[in-house]
Amino acid sequence: MTGLCVAGHPDGDERTAEPGSQACKGCRLATEQALRDLPQWWADLADPNHGKRPSQGGKSAERPEPISDDAASLRAAIRTSLVSWCLVLRDDRHITLPDEDEIIGFTQQLILDLQQARDGARYDGDRGRDQRYADDIADVREARASGADVIGALCLHITRHLPWLLASDHADLLVHQVTTLAHQARRAAHPSRPDGVISCPCGTRVALDVDRARIVCNGCGEWGDVGWWMDRVGKIPPRPMKITELSRWLHEHRDIEISTRQLRRWRDDGQLQAVTGDGAGSAQRFDPLAVALVVEQRLGHTARLSA
Repeated sequence: MTGLCVAGHPDGDERTAEPGSQACKGCRLATEQALRDLPQWWADLADPNHGKRPSQGGKSAERPEPISDDAASLRAAIRTSLVSWCLVLRDDRHITLPDEDEIIGFTQQLILDLQQARDGARYDGDRGRDQRYADDIADVREARASGADVIGALCLHITRHLPWLLASDHADLLVHQVTTLAHQARRAAHPSRPDGVISCPCGTRVALDVDRARIVCNGCGEWGDVGWWMDRVGKIPPRPMKITELSRWLHEHRDIEISTRQLRRWRDDGQLQAVTGDGAGSAQRFDPLAVALVVEQRLGHTARLSA
């Protein structure tokens, strides 16, 4: 028999838990998204300039700033929380914790492998592969410098065992703790950015805000909190993505076939604007919804470009 979601919801709203779980679909989706996003927000918190738009010419006009006490405290809270959930899995399920030294060693070896592959591309005179490897190297170096590779491994470990955690007595605390930390980190790293935008079934775009218990669609009047909207729409607003991730996302969510090479051309021409990163010391990331609008305007909804 399916019970009610154990996570607290605004206005005493009661939602049915998914079969075999103590959490509703909206809480599960929110937790999955938080675990996907936390490594990025962790990295952004370490670089106060990371969320600023790059200056003209592609390089940031700002010099690196020291991390604030608040950001450092939030990063510590994120790490402590993730480690604690890994310990729950160890103590309750006898699942070995991820080894930090092994994660770091893997990341360092990956950088060396990518550099070797890039050298091969340069030798062959293949500029496209050269640029792709350069982007990948920048991403991996950024992850290692910020420690996001370790945080990402912890998040992945928890995600793999999320069904058991959400079926256990830990479900309420897990949902609340992880989603709250992700929200706080996102707001601290990018204070001017909304929590996401989704399309209501009526076609109207709805801006989400975790702090609001009543988010109203201006088109049809439907309302609810973030969890309710996630449950109703069945998908989660995408996080900012690297240029190498956009092609797949456009294919899966907008049915548009376009190559990463073409997206890079439009980026270099200034038609795609990064929301984070400067393209030099840190990898750029783009709002997928904003990119989709540009692509659809240029190609049309039914246009195709081969990879």
